[in-house]
Amino acid sequence: MKKQKEVLARIIEAVDARPVTFMSLCRKSGYSSKTVRRYLEMIEYVQRDGNKVEIARDGFRVIIKRPQRQPTAFPSP
Repeated sequence: MKKQKEVLARIIEAVDARPVTFMSLCRKSGYSSKTVRRYLEMIEYVQRDGNKVEIARDGFRVIIKRPQRQPTAFPSP
């Protein structure tokens, strides 16, 4: 189980706010394309609200990025 958490953590850490290609994500994380694809499918399945990564597919092109967080307004006193 520890290995799976480490793999998942390295893949999510490799995702940035700027879009990154699938192969770039494989290089940055240090895992094979098969491993990264399997974990990205797991992330898509687990996350319901899209808070970890956004994945856009266009033919063979896959763009992965971390979604921008909306600034929260502080309530007035």
